Amino acid sequence: MPRILLLLALCAPGLVAAESTAYFLDGSQEAFDPSVPTPESVIGHEVGEYHVTHDHLLQYFEALAAASPRVRLERTGETHEGRPTFLLLIASEANMAQVDDLRQSHLDDIAQLRTPAADAPLFLWFGYSVHGNEASGANAALVVAYRLAASDAPEVRSVLDHSVILMEPSINPDGLQRFAAWVNANRSASPSADPYDREHAEPWPSGRGNHYWFDINRDWLLLQHPESRARIAEFQRWRPHVLTDHHEMGSDGTFFFQPGVPDRRHPLTPEANVTLTAAIAEAHAATFDAAGQSYYSEESFDDFYYGKGSTYPDANGSIGILFEQASARGHQRESEHGTFSFAYAIRNHVRTSFSTLRGALANQRALLDYPIAFYRDLPSEGPAAYLFEDVEGSGRGRELVDLLSQHQIQVEELREPARADGVEHAAGMTWIVRTAQPQGRLVRAVMEERDEFPDHVFYDVSSWTLPHAYGLRRAELDAGQLRRLQLGAPTAAVAQAGPAVGAYAYLLDWRAEMAPAALQRLQAAGVRVAVATAGLGAAQAQPPGTLVVRMGEQTMSAERVLDRLQEAAVMGVPVTALASGAGPGPDLGSPSIRMLTPPRALLVTGPGVSSYEAGEVWHLLDARLGIPVTRVEQDRFARVDLRRYTHLLLVDGSYSGLTDSADALRAWVEAGGVIVAQKDAIDWLVAEELLPAAADVPAAEMPARRPYAERDDDAAVDLIGGAILQVDVDTTHPLAFGIQRPQIAVFRDHSRVRPLLDDAYANVAVYSEQPYLSGYVSATNVDAIAGSLAVGTVARGRGRIVLLADDGQFRSFWRGTERFLLDALFMAAVID
Repeated sequence: MPRILLLLALCAPGLVAAESTAYFLDGSQEAFDPSVPTPESVIGHEVGEYHVTHDHLLQYFEALAAASPRVRLERTGETHEGRPTFLLLIASEANMAQVDDLRQSHLDDIAQLRTPAADAPLFLWFGYSVHGNEASGANAALVVAYRLAASDAPEVRSVLDHSVILMEPSINPDGLQRFAAWVNANRSASPSADPYDREHAEPWPSGRGNHYWFDINRDWLLLQHPESRARIAEFQRWRPHVLTDHHEMGSDGTFFFQPGVPDRRHPLTPEANVTLTAAIAEAHAATFDAAGQSYYSEESFDDFYYGKGSTYPDANGSIGILFEQASARGHQRESEHGTFSFAYAIRNHVRTSFSTLRGALANQRALLDYPIAFYRDLPSEGPAAYLFEDVEGSGRGRELVDLLSQHQIQVEELREPARADGVEHAAGMTWIVRTAQPQGRLVRAVMEERDEFPDHVFYDVSSWTLPHAYGLRRAELDAGQLRRLQLGAPTAAVAQAGPAVGAYAYLLDWRAEMAPAALQRLQAAGVRVAVATAGLGAAQAQPPGTLVVRMGEQTMSAERVLDRLQEAAVMGVPVTALASGAGPGPDLGSPSIRMLTPPRALLVTGPGVSSYEAGEVWHLLDARLGIPVTRVEQDRFARVDLRRYTHLLLVDGSYSGLTDSADALRAWVEAGGVIVAQKDAIDWLVAEELLPAAADVPAAEMPARRPYAERDDDAAVDLIGGAILQVDVDTTHPLAFGIQRPQIAVFRDHSRVRPLLDDAYANVAVYSEQPYLSGYVSATNVDAIAGSLAVGTVARGRGRIVLLADDGQFRSFWRGTERFLLDALFMAAVID
C-alpha cells in the first residue's frame, strides 16, 4: 500500500484504501469503508480485466446493497430472456431513510408548480450501456457505485447529502451478456489491439441490440420492449433532474459530451435546457483538461428525436446528457490516436459520472427550479387538442391509449358521436388528447405533424406522429370544437361475445389487430379456415378479408372448433355466427371464398442483412403474434430444403450470399413459393432476374460545381430523415385485406423510388400524388416519390414475389402498415 494511503488508514480507524480503484479515480487518495465489498472481491477479477457479464453485475450490486446503508437495490422488471432489470438507489443514510418521502415531495413540487425548498435534494439518474457492445459504461458503473457507497471523501459525502443517485447499470442486459460472452471467450492472454483480430469482430447480429436485435435506445417513446416499459415507469415515478446516457462511438474518436449541434435540438425543448446542459458541461471540460484528455461537444450528435435516452428527458422536464467514448470493443484497441485499453474507456465514463455530480451540485438551485418552469411555461400556440379514431375497429386505438398513459399523458374518450374537422367520429372508438395538460410538450411532440425544421440533417428520424404510426384517423381540434364534445375517461374494451352454438358457419373480422394470431392458432389446431375475397352480407357489411369457418367441412368435433373460436374472441377478434350459408351477397360456397393454407415462413438473417429489420419481423411474428418463423443465415441457405417453406422473407440488406441459390429460388417460386422482399432486397431479386429490371432512365446533366465544404449539407437535402408519407391503397386486394381506409400513412427513411408494375392489378399501394404528411423530405424527393410503388406483387409461375418498398414494421410501433407483411404470409395464395 502506498505510504499516503497507509497514513490515511491509520488516521481514520476502520477505513482502508482500495488500491484497485486508484486508476479509475485518477489516483485519488481517499479512504474506503472495508465493510463494503470491492467490485473485484465479488466479480472475481479487476474491473476492466474482463468484460463484466450481467449476472456478475447484478451479483455485485446485490452485495453492495446488503453491505452499505447508502444503497438500495430495486428490481424493476425483466428482459425477453428473463434477466432482471434493476435500479440502484444511492444516497446518504439520512436521505436514504426518507427517500420515498423526498421523492413524493419532489413530485408534489412539480404537480403544484411549487418552488422546491432550498435543501431539497437533486435526483440524478445514471444510465449505462443501452447498447450491449458499448460496454465501458456498465463496467464504469461498478466503480462509480463502489466509490459512492464506500468512500469517506468530502466530495462524496457532499454529493450524498445533496442528491439521490438513481443508477441503471445495464440498460440492455441481454445485449451486454451476449457481447461480454463473445469478448471474454476470444480474449488473448496478451491482449490484441489489432482491429482485425477475432476479439474485435463480434458476429452478426452483435450485442448492440436486445434479444430481438432492436436498438432499445430508440424505444424510450415507443415502449415496445419490457426493458423500456420498466425504465419509463421508474423514470416517471422519480422524474430525475438530470439523466446521463453513457455510450461508445467509433474507435478513432475521442470523447463527446453534450450540448449537441446547436441548431439540431427539438423546437419544443426550452432554451434553459441547453443553458443548463452547457453549465454542467463546464465540469466535464474541467475534468478532462486536468487529465489532458481530448474531448469535444456541439458536433456530430443532435437532440431532435425524443425517443432516445439523452432526449426523452428533454421532453419531460429533465436534462438529458449524452456521453460518447471511443470504443475499445475488446480489451485493447489501435486507433489513430494511439493504442488504448478497455480500462481507459471505463475511466472516462467514471470521470464524467463524477463530473456530472460536480456540475449538477454547482447548479443545484437552477436544476431544482427548472422542472417547475418547464411545466408552468407550456407552449400556447397550436391546436387545443388532438383526436385519433380507430376507424377499422382494429384495437390499435386502445393500444395507443395505453402507450400514452405510460408517459403520463392524459387521454379522454368520445362518449357521444360528434362531427369535427368535417368528419363524423364514432363514440367508443375516438379519443382526445388535450394540449393543456402537464405533459403538453410531450403531447405535441408525439401527436403533431411537423414540416418546419431549423436544420435538414438528422441523427435519427424527423417525425414520429403516433396516430399515423398506429394507422388511425387523426385530426387537430381548436378550443371551440373541443368544447362541443362529450368526453369521459377511457373505458376498457368490451369483451367480445363468444360464438353461438350450432351455427352453420362463423365469420372472423380480419381487421382486428390480433386476427393474424387467431388465424395461426386456428390453423395450428387443425381448424379449416377460408377467406372471403369479396364482401359478404347486406351492403357488404363483412369486408373482403373476412375469415370464414364452415362447420360442415371440419374434421374435428364442433365442440373443439367452438373452443378455438372462443379463444379468438378472447383475443379481441369479433366472431359472428351465421345460421345459413345463403346470401345476401355471395353464398358461403361461392368461388370467391378461398381456403387458406398455413404459412411456413423462413426469414433470411446473418451478415449483410439489417439486423434491426430482421428483428422487427421476428418480434412481430414471434413475440406479438405467436407465429412461428425459421431464421437461417445466408451461409447456410444452400443447405436448406425450400420445400419445407411457403414463404421466404427478405428484409433490407445485401443478399450476395444467396447468389448460388438463385436458380433454386426461381424454381421454388415458380412451383408456388412466395418471396416477400423489402427495400434493397428487391434490387437483389432484379440482379438475379427473379424480377424484371426497371426501364433505363436517361443520364442527368452534369451537376454544377459546388464547394467541397458543403457536401454534407447538400447530401442531406436528398436524404429522408425518417418522415411520414401517404399511400393510396387498393383495399380490395388480398395484400390489403384488413385495411379499410383508402389512404394510410407509411414511414419512409430512404429516397429510393420504385416504378409501378406493368400489371394494372398488381400495384397494391401507391404513393399519393401529394404524399407528404410530416417530417423532413425535400420538395424534389416528394415529387419523385409521388405516384411510385409502395406495395406490389409479381407472379412467377404458380408463385408470387411481394415487393415492400419500405419498412412496414419500423421499430415495431408502426402498426398501420404491418398488415401488408401479414397479408403476404396468409393471403398471397388467394391472389389470382
